[in-house]
Amino acid sequence: MISLRSFAKINLALEVKGLRTDGYHEVHTIYQAINLYDIMQLEEQPRGIDIVTNCLELPTDSRNLVYRACLRLQESFNINRGVRVKIDKKIPLGAGLGGGSSNAAVTLMGLTHLWALPLSRVDLYPIARELGADVPYFLMGGSCLGMGRGDELYSLADLPRWWIVLVVSPFSLSTSEVYQRTNLVLTKKKNNSSMRGFCLMESDIEHLMVNDLEEVVFPDYPALRSVKEVLKELGAKGSLMSGSGPTIYGLFKMHKDAQRAQKSLMAMGYRVILTRTLTIKDYRKGVLFVNHQLIE
Repeated sequence: MISLRSFAKINLALEVKGLRTDGYHEVHTIYQAINLYDIMQLEEQPRGIDIVTNCLELPTDSRNLVYRACLRLQESFNINRGVRVKIDKKIPLGAGLGGGSSNAAVTLMGLTHLWALPLSRVDLYPIARELGADVPYFLMGGSCLGMGRGDELYSLADLPRWWIVLVVSPFSLSTSEVYQRTNLVLTKKKNNSSMRGFCLMESDIEHLMVNDLEEVVFPDYPALRSVKEVLKELGAKGSLMSGSGPTIYGLFKMHKDAQRAQKSLMAMGYRVILTRTLTIKDYRKGVLFVNHQLIE
């Protein structure tokens, strides 16, 4: 049996550039891994794919990306063995934190060891792309620039540590539905100054944080805009919706300031998670050590 951590992400910036000919949206985004994770256990069995989870809302059939990741590897490499996957969910579902995509990527990496497949992260990339636009990022971790559908990845230098206060909404949002409602007239006017700033490692990243999807989501869910403002009032250096939402997060330099904000928000009745950013080394040590060996 193999046990792995499956980390979440936030988007420090997300710009929607337009609609591609393949039906997807062209995006420029900055992915950042954070220290919030699910625990996954992979155990070989004679046949079949079985998924067990503590989360009642999580499907355990072919609607689950983990199931599809297992099936794709079985079919690609003529594997006649099965696998039982146990997922202990901590990452909220449908929250813009990439939990499902992370689970799929970690499953691919874990199965290469469980089934002794001679595959590197680079070899897994085409399969990850087929599974979803965010899945390839979780083969890399750390800080990355994502372009195209978000699956053309360029690793960036690690940011200084930030403490993250996540405000988790009691509802989820469908990524595909949010993108379908994107107002391209507005988003096409954006330039890529945010992306340049992150790539050049400008120190004041809070001034570079932008998410075009807020323009789509906030009119229907004005309470999310209020959460963003509350985080700023509580001292966040920057506040943004992650991905397609609805999670809103705030960046804090000091742990004590983040703790104070967490307590204040919890007193207001919000569900709050306090975590921090991960360097690429943190990420790979945290996720990719299997039986004390680093997956390359």
